[in-house]
Amino acid sequence: MNLRIATLLIISLLLLPGIILAAEPFPVFPMAFFGEATLNGEPLASGTKIRAYSNKVLVGETIMPESGIYGYSEPTKSKLLVKEFESDELLFKYILVNTDKELTGDKEVIYSGGFESGATTNFKIEFTKKKETSSSSGGGSSGGGGSSGGSSRNSEESTEVSETTASVDEDLIDEDENTEEEGVIVLGIEYDLYKDLTSLAGVSSDIVEVVSEHEALTVYNYNKHVDLTADELAIYEKIINGFPSDLSDLAKYNIAYFIQSGTPTTLGLGAGERAGSLNSYYAAFNKIPQSTAEWQDVIKIANGRWPTERNEAKENTAQVYFQDIYLREPDRDNPHDDAAVTIIAYGLRPANRNLESEAAGINIFRNIFKSNPETAVDWDIVRAIAYSGAVR
Repeated sequence: MNLRIATLLIISLLLLPGIILAAEPFPVFPMAFFGEATLNGEPLASGTKIRAYSNKVLVGETIMPESGIYGYSEPTKSKLLVKEFESDELLFKYILVNTDKELTGDKEVIYSGGFESGATTNFKIEFTKKKETSSSSGGGSSGGGGSSGGSSRNSEESTEVSETTASVDEDLIDEDENTEEEGVIVLGIEYDLYKDLTSLAGVSSDIVEVVSEHEALTVYNYNKHVDLTADELAIYEKIINGFPSDLSDLAKYNIAYFIQSGTPTTLGLGAGERAGSLNSYYAAFNKIPQSTAEWQDVIKIANGRWPTERNEAKENTAQVYFQDIYLREPDRDNPHDDAAVTIIAYGLRPANRNLESEAAGINIFRNIFKSNPETAVDWDIVRAIAYSGAVR
């Protein structure tokens, strides 16, 4: 080999890594916000939409899971996820429940810290709005049919509706005070509160245990044929085909019922995601749920809560995937790293999905593993990238 060819070859090899990196840039992680959201110092109602704008472009949106809270500090709980933005500022707006009007209040709420990939930021969103009062024309009323005069309302919201949501905490758990309604027994929780509990995100671990056990009993005790729609049947057959062929009729009824009807805290997922939670359980423990305790773990996984049963080998494998993604070993004392490992191992579902973050997660998965996500574990990795908050 002559000197000129050798020199060209060395230069090509030195440039090759840079060329590859330039062709496949590593996508940025979204930025996450959590904390309180208030209007005139009072908690905004659960169900209120909070939106984030950068230069008039919508870059993030979430629905408040509980009164006064738009996001949580815990890694697997919902947050306001914001995609990359170029300006230094974010403008926040809100949409009240049962309305479609975006509001900013009298004073714009601005975050001016700029974008930081993968950062999780505690930011209190405090909207203010002057309350207009009606005034009556002077003079006493005489005779019938008097009318008030001079009334005007020029505020953004013609009517302010104050909504409060009862706080659910560990103090509500009292074994001596059971509430029973229509056969439902929930320790320490009034039935009206229980029936409005649509997710296990943001509630105490005691309540998670009580509610998930009740829902698991409902699923496990369902022992009859389920009339599935065509779409539900397709989902059912797809997941059943991946399970052992010797399933009992009871197990098939349980699975069909869970896919079709779900439970009060898993209804928001839809049939496909409920089936996905079952698939993640099977991938984590190599078995289908065939007891109340096992169905309880399925429901926990569907709600983004840690399962009671653990699989050390599965978590060890998840840590290997973590190293492939983040190019370092996980620090299990770091809540974001621990969340990433746990999501990969058990497939925990987020309380609120963010399709843009999941799309970014899919893109990152493709860059790392050179394939599209297909298996249950693949999709668990995508969710870990999208929601754990772990960074390289």
